[in-house]
Amino acid sequence: MWAGFGSWAAGFPLLIASHSGYVQVDWKRVEKDVNKAKRQIKKRANKAAPEINTLIEESTDFIKQNIVVSSGFVGGFLLGLAS
Repeated sequence: MWAGFGSWAAGFPLLIASHSGYVQVDWKRVEKDVNKAKRQIKKRANKAAPEINTLIEESTDFIKQNIVVSSGFVGGFLLGLAS
């Protein structure tokens, strides 16, 4: 959880600075690097544990098909964590 917050906290000021004109970001290059990293991670994940990869793909498909139920679950879960 903290890793996700940390990456957001690091990237958000960069986005603001980019929109304000203080920093020029080559977003095409960023997108290319992210896609390359995603391919490498997917390749390693397929080698490490194919059954886990299948479970993740099935879970992702389920969430996409049932987005209303999934968002309600996530919202309730986050409310439970907050209280």
